Amino acid sequence: MSECQQCQSDAHLRLQRRDGEPGFQCEQCGTWMQFGALPPTVASRSKAQAHRESPGLWPEDFPVDADGKVKEGLVVMSRSGILEGRMTGARTRCTSIGCPGWFVAVTWETGQALKACSQGWHYDAKTQVTTITGGGEISGRVISPAPLGVEPLPKEEWPTRAALAKRKGWRIAS
Repeated sequence: MSECQQCQSDAHLRLQRRDGEPGFQCEQCGTWMQFGALPPTVASRSKAQAHRESPGLWPEDFPVDADGKVKEGLVVMSRSGILEGRMTGARTRCTSIGCPGWFVAVTWETGQALKACSQGWHYDAKTQVTTITGGGEISGRVISPAPLGVEPLPKEEWPTRAALAKRKGWRIAS
């Protein structure tokens, strides 16, 4: 038998119908619960929360400022080396539970703004250029199962260089 979500007891539950659906009515607090429904469980600490709070693995040779941001305007090359992107400065832990990586926000010359996971790119400290190594052409996402991510837009849909120069990452001369 179920238990009342409010009272945490089954002592006052009575079988009853509401809108034609069978369920339980708690005679003590008035809570109604559909028959067969499981009461919500509140985890004290979820896997997602533990993942967000974990430090992850940040590439050792990749510099961050005192605020934990990356330098705006750093060049990012697509997996094939054909497309260019620029980092906007933002970085956050990868949202894929179990992935030790970090996302960096990248605005591509295609006009697309994506977050590439550090597990799917490589930073060369000498040239200060980051190259996508995993996932799709511009996604850098490496999760299991690994979707290849978003494809680049067709060239006719790209913004003009003047419009691109007003966007974060591109407004800084590299």
